[in-house]
Amino acid sequence: MEKTNTTTSNPLSVNELVNIIFDTATRTYGIVGICDKDIGKKKVSLLDASKAKKGIFVNGMIEKSFSVSVYVVLSSDVKISETIRECQKAIRYVVNKKTANKCHRVDVYAMAII
Repeated sequence: MEKTNTTTSNPLSVNELVNIIFDTATRTYGIVGICDKDIGKKKVSLLDASKAKKGIFVNGMIEKSFSVSVYVVLSSDVKISETIRECQKAIRYVVNKKTANKCHRVDVYAMAII
């Protein structure tokens, strides 16, 4: 039986990639959710999957090489650096598996602690 690589025959859209990143990030221990990049001094509100593009940015072209920026809200009872690192590793693993190793950078920013 021949294995086919679905990542090259069916390239992902930006929305599909954002949804994958949203699911991966929110499943990471210590991550409460995704928030808007421009929270400023406003009250932090968590984004649902339909509005995830306000807190997840894909920079570059998915077909070639790209980077990802994710803005998260953390739980107050976790180590910030370890939680961010685990989230980065999880996102990089899942995204590179779906896009044939085209993601060269994952930046995760802790915007608030709840």
